[in-house]
Amino acid sequence: MSMTTGVSDTVIAIRDKLRDKIGQTKVKRYWPGKVPEWADDEIEDVAPSDIRSSREAALEKVFPRHEQDVAIVRKDDRRLRRLAESRIDNREEVRAEIVSTIEEEARRQEGLELEEEENENALAERMRLIKERLLQREQEEALPQEEEEEEEEEEEEEESEYETDSDEEYTGVAMMKPMFVPKSERDTIADRERLEAEEQALEE
Repeated sequence: MSMTTGVSDTVIAIRDKLRDKIGQTKVKRYWPGKVPEWADDEIEDVAPSDIRSSREAALEKVFPRHEQDVAIVRKDDRRLRRLAESRIDNREEVRAEIVSTIEEEARRQEGLELEEEENENALAERMRLIKERLLQREQEEALPQEEEEEEEEEEEEEESEYETDSDEEYTGVAMMKPMFVPKSERDTIADRERLEAEEQALEE
């Protein structure tokens, strides 16, 4: 019990000390896209040249320059020679690619021109065929009217046969529409049997 009282006394003492130091602070709301007031103050205090120099200093810290190391490396280094040769080869390859693309473009243009000529020839051929067909039709229309009259007579006979066939098909069956009959007027099987039985009894 003495232990709990000792702990509670120290907690109370610390709490009293903190009460004096802690005061109410006004909290500023964060607005997205809006520069906070404290950042405005810092920007106004710092000149643009200082910002550039501070950025350069930060870059130097992260990516230090090794000018001394470069001077130490010998100029006869095989790796550097290979790198330089590969760059020269790459330049030559790029030039060769540029030349080849120019040549390919020229070939494409020639191919397009040939295709256009072929298309023009094909169109001329189509027009000639169309004209020939029109001439053939005109010649067929100029044939004697007798052949056409014979064909018309044959067609009329075929049509008349068709018409008679269709008439014969539908004359046999007449369909009736269903009609509603109230329950009181309906004839049932039992009623029919009863009536037939009465008729037979009267006949006997």
